[in-house]
This record gives sequence, C-alpha cells and structure tokens, in this order.
Amino acid sequence: MNVGRVMRGLRGIPPGAVAAEAFWRLRRRYWLARDRAAPDARSYSEGGAGVTSHLLPVPPPGLAPEMRASLQSWCERYLRHEFDLLGSGWTRVDASRGSPDADYAPIDWQLDFKSGYRWSARTWHRDIRFGEVAGADVKVPWELARMQHLPQLALAALAGIVPVERAAREFHSQVLDFKMANPPGWGVNWSNPMEAAIRASNWLIAWDLLWGAGHRFDAVFAAGLRAAILDHGRYVAANLEWHPRYRGNHYLANLAGLVFCGAWLDGDEADAWLAFGIRGIESETARQFNPDGSGFEASTCYHRLSAEIATYATAVALAVPRERFDRLARLSARIICPQHGLKVLPLERSAMPFGSAHFAALRRMAQFTRAATKPDGRVVQVGDNDSGRFARLSWAVRGDSEDHLDHRHLVAAIDALLGGGSSPGDGGGYDAMMFEQLAVAAAASVASLTASPGVADPDWDEAQRRIGAMQGAATRVRVLARGPGLTKNLSCAAFPDFGLHVLRSERLWLSVRCGEVGIEPLGAHAHNDQLAIELVVDGENKVRDPGSFIYTPAPALRNAYRSAAAHDVPRLAGREPASLEDGIFRLRNGIGARCLYFGARGFIGVHAGYGAPVCRVVSLSDGELKVEDRSLAGPLDESGAPPPFSPGYGLQER
Repeated sequence: MNVGRVMRGLRGIPPGAVAAEAFWRLRRRYWLARDRAAPDARSYSEGGAGVTSHLLPVPPPGLAPEMRASLQSWCERYLRHEFDLLGSGWTRVDASRGSPDADYAPIDWQLDFKSGYRWSARTWHRDIRFGEVAGADVKVPWELARMQHLPQLALAALAGIVPVERAAREFHSQVLDFKMANPPGWGVNWSNPMEAAIRASNWLIAWDLLWGAGHRFDAVFAAGLRAAILDHGRYVAANLEWHPRYRGNHYLANLAGLVFCGAWLDGDEADAWLAFGIRGIESETARQFNPDGSGFEASTCYHRLSAEIATYATAVALAVPRERFDRLARLSARIICPQHGLKVLPLERSAMPFGSAHFAALRRMAQFTRAATKPDGRVVQVGDNDSGRFARLSWAVRGDSEDHLDHRHLVAAIDALLGGGSSPGDGGGYDAMMFEQLAVAAAASVASLTASPGVADPDWDEAQRRIGAMQGAATRVRVLARGPGLTKNLSCAAFPDFGLHVLRSERLWLSVRCGEVGIEPLGAHAHNDQLAIELVVDGENKVRDPGSFIYTPAPALRNAYRSAAAHDVPRLAGREPASLEDGIFRLRNGIGARCLYFGARGFIGVHAGYGAPVCRVVSLSDGELKVEDRSLAGPLDESGAPPPFSPGYGLQER
C-alpha cells in the first residue's frame, strides 16, 4: 500500500466520510474473503427463470445510406471474425481450439490482439491483473467481449443486408463459443462487472432484433442463453462497482445490466434485479449528471457513454409490461449485494417506473451534447475519451470506421424517447427508431444565454477590474481571428457545473473549459485543461484538444495527453497545475478554477493551480477575437506543440 497516496487521498475529506469509507472497506474485505474461499463454479447455470421472447419494439429499419453501406462492410468482416477495435485496424481474431459449429472458427476471447498478450481463462476473476505488463491493454479483450457487433449483425439481418439465418447462426455460435472459453467468474472477461453488464445487454438486444427479423431459436439454445443471462445478472449483482463517494459510469452500467437481465427474465430474483436497477438508474442519474445536464466526470465523451446507459435503461424499463410493475411494488425488502450492504426495495410507482425529474434530466443531457457539438458535427473534447459505448445501433462514419466524436445520435435517441422530434436524418440511428415507439411526454430544456454584440456589460468591466490588480504579471497576447461578422447571430451557452462555456455565431465556434475535475474531486477522467479553448473559424478547426489516446498500456503517453502542455492553456514551463503522479486515474487539484465573466463580449477566468493566479481573457468583437493570458506564478511557457490529435481510443491523426 502506498501510504503517502492514501494520505493525500484523505486530505480535505470530512471525518464522517472517512469513517464511512473505512466501514465500507472492512465490509467489502470480509465479503471478498468469503468469495475467495468459495470461488465460482467453472460451469454455467442450468434452468432458471424464463426469457421474454420479445421486449423491445422492432420497427422496420430506415437506415441512412452511409449507415447502410458501413453496416454491410462491417458485417462481412464480423462474419470472418475481423474486428476494428480501439485503433487496432481490421484484425482477424481466431483461436485454435475446438469449435461449437463445424463451419465456425472460434474467437480468441482472452487475447489483446494489438499487443499479442493473452490472459488466462484459468485465472479467477479477482486474481486478474492488468496495467503491469508494458503495452498490454486489457480494454481490447473487454471491448471485443462486449459483443456490440452482434446487435449490428442482427440489424443487418433485419435490414436485409445479411441473410437472417446466417446472422442467427453466427449469434448462436458466438454465444456458445464465449460460454465454452469463459466460464463464469474466470478469465479476463469476468474481471469487470461493467463489461459483463454490457455484454448481457447486447446479447438481449441482438436476441430481440433477430426475433423481430423472424428467426426462432430452438429450445435448447434458448435455455442456454437464459442460463448465461442468469449467471451474468448474478455476477453483476454480487460484484456491484459501488463506492460511497467515487462510483461513476461503471456502477451506472451495472444498474443498466440488472435492468436488462431482470426485464428479460422472470421470477423473484429477476424482479429484485429489475426493481433495484430501476431505482438505481433514477437515483444515480440524479447524482451522476449535473443540474446543467452534463456528466459529472468532467469528460464530454464519458458524458456520452453515461447518457447512453441511462437512456437505454430507461427505454427498457418503459418496455416492461405494466402488470410486472404491480409485482415489483409488492417486493419484500432484502439485501441484494452483501459486500456493500445494498438493499432492494419495492417500487413506489406501478404506472410509470420513473418520475418526471428523470425525464427532465435526460432532456438536459441531450441539450448539453447539442451545445458541445461543433459545426462539423463532432463534440469538443474535454477530458478522457475511451470510445466507450453501451450499444452501437447508431453511429457516424469517417472513412471505413466509426467517428467516435460524433455524438448527434445520442441527441436523436433521447429526443425520440421523449418525443422531441429528432430523426435519423439528424444523426440518429436504429435506437432512435425503437425509442420513438416508447416515447413519453417530458418537457425540459437548457435556456441559452443570448446577448446583443457591442452592448455595454458592467460584469465585463467588473471582471476586468478584478484582474487589473495583477500588476507586473507575465503576459501573452494572441489575435486568433479577424474580419467582420464574428458576432453575427451570436449565442452563448454556459454549463457551469461541468465547466464548459460555448460561444457560437455564423462564423465562429469557441469553447472555454473552466470548472471542476469531476467525481468529488477524484478527477479520474479529467485533464490539466483549465482555461483551455477550442476554436473553429469559418468551419476550420484552429485550436482543438488532442484527446487522450491511451490508458494503462503506456502511462507516459497517458500523462502526456493529460498534461497542460497538451492543451491551449496559460502554463508554466516544466510545471503542472495539478500533479500527474498520484496515478493515471487521479487528478486531484482542489484549485477551483473560476469564471469571472462569460457572455457576448467573451470570457474571463482565473485559477491558482501554480500557487499564484493565472488568468485568461478572451475578448470578442465583431471584427476580432483576441486571447490574453496573464500569470503571477512565473513566466508563461509558449514552447512545444500538443501530441498528435486523437479522435478516439488508440487512434492518432498525424
């Protein structure tokens, strides 16, 4: 144990919270010891609850031409077991062991096929280690075993791109193949409950789509799939990634997995999962999304992932037959996860699984993504981007690959679910078509701040007065855009809880990052990007955040992309405003970067991460955009260049 790191982590935490966490750790250690004394059996369950044959609506797909073309290309490769994941390029991933079908080549589920490192299915899930072998990336086998390609293959069958029987046979073979190679509780693909939750959910989505395409599996396979879903639900419920303070998207995915498993299965156990998942999704949505609609992890791409999770779980809950909720309202309270002492309670509502505040939160999530989207359809990158998705029934294409920065499908899906009027032509996909048939009435929006350019603003004058006291400060001034019309039809959108401020006009798109590091304040997915800008002028990217590129395989590269030098910020040579040495998923700063002014005249903000104040003034007029940086902490560093732009995990543009 790194005592120094633990002590730094406890700094500033109230004594009551420290005591609560200590109690949680003791309880968890006790239950983990019990788990280790009786590890999971190496075989899947038999029998169990029944499976609902069809839960999600399956409308005829009206795919946009580019989506249809990419789906055809990708599914041809999927059938050859070729995958393009996390920057791998299209790679064939076959294993050399026995096959469930004579014409089926097994997949090597334990392999990081980018580095060649392989984990072992003979290792118990709690003994799996990662981040200790240079270059090995556990996210590669995890991403493959999410099986998000199976719903795409089923969608291709529904759309007439792939023969239904061929897609169904591949689904059948891959599920059996995974079960043979990944006994429950063993190997790398059982080392993370989030991955198990996403995998089970995608199996069930594919099951429904193939059912909608007209295929009926035999009773033997249906029973085997039911048993596998049962084991996934039990594993997730017993290993929930809950923490008294630091739970995030992993726990949200656990809850969604329980909603999926509970909704498709039947019986007391499934009822408990469904009720616990619905209650948890509602409460965690309120907790993990800020009042301004943004995700609380200080990352626009993790906002997309978490919002997808919340949206899919909400849609599935709405698809559950109403009579089922009468049963959930009569549940008896009991512990569902002993290691955390988490209890399932009966639902309070039988007519509607969620309250109006939940739907309003979903609407605000969409509004945040809409505001964070640049003119080219890509979001501004703030914080980490691991290209994570819950399901891939919608996507944007660049070349022959998914564009991980185009999040317009999320807006379309939420709007469809809430009756907002988006369509596939607005960047949506098949999930929006499904959700439209589950639409509920909800009204919520983010009001954009608008102001007339050139109007005197006393707040600007007051902010200038406050920073005017920085006499003798090191100063750097840059003019980033000139010419008339910079403020034509100007609008402003502020998301103070996240720390994102956006100016948009006919010629200009500008964002400024100034806010918290996320997760109270662990900063797991945040970067040293306080006061960073992204700028688009006349449709051309002038300044952009380089992304994040990689996690555990290369800690030095991970930190290079998190560093101040990677961002357009006021910075000091050789120094970081928050330490990068506490771990690659920690960025505790406690600086409290502050916005002093945001509006039609620009932005003024300040932070003290270097010990003394540094500030940035973005001045906007109809004919000029100017950025002025000031520092009392030392000379401003203007050297170097950011690392290569990364549009997604494992990807670099050079």
